[in-house]
Amino acid sequence: SLKASDNFKFSQEYESIEPGQQFTWDNSNLEVNKPKNRYANVIAYDHSRVILQPMEGVPGSDYVNANYM
Repeated sequence: SLKASDNFKFSQEYESIEPGQQFTWDNSNLEVNKPKNRYANVIAYDHSRVILQPMEGVPGSDYVNANYM
């Protein structure tokens, strides 16, 4: 059936995803930003992270644990 075929394709695509870290996440790992990460294993990759307007004199004020998709 079409649904079974779609499920199989989805399963194949899911299995093709490489596990683990594939990009840098240096900003998430900065001491000033670590408290802003709700979970230690959910990080914002540097290449696609949301960058906030920095506040002058406030280190890490441009960081939020979020990525564009």
